[in-house]
Amino acid sequence: MTTGERIKKIRQEKGLSQKELGKKLGVSQQMIGQWETGKANPKIETKKKIADALDIPLYELMGFDGSIRVEITPESIEYDRLIRKHKANENLTEEERQWLINYFETNNYKDTFECLKEVGQNVLESLNYCRLQNICETLNKDGQEKVIEHAELIAKIPEYQKNPDELPQE
Repeated sequence: MTTGERIKKIRQEKGLSQKELGKKLGVSQQMIGQWETGKANPKIETKKKIADALDIPLYELMGFDGSIRVEITPESIEYDRLIRKHKANENLTEEERQWLINYFETNNYKDTFECLKEVGQNVLESLNYCRLQNICETLNKDGQEKVIEHAELIAKIPEYQKNPDELPQE
């Protein structure tokens, strides 16, 4: 089941129309329809807002019901350590970030859940977003404006741009 199908199913279970959910999120009924039909895919930040508006945990919107049991392995212990480090607002090294990417791309995950790669990527995007947010929160308005200016310049460099099919569709 896709994220859009889950949005529709849970929205209907909660007795909400597309219009009502759109109002809670500050988006149009058409946008809700595009998500539900898969014509657009909400960003992770938007998925968090949708989960909040539907009064469900994000993991449920992402397709997990809490019934998954994970064997404790050295890899899962390292994963937990890195997630705790991130939650403590400690920056992950590039090696640690790469380890997380590799962890989410293991054959166990590929074989078990097709969507885990998407979830892993969303987690990493969320980690990057949080890192950037933490940095910006330490800056005054002038510093924040400089970060934006630099980001806009970097976004124009082809080597740093995503492929068109990787761009979010909202």
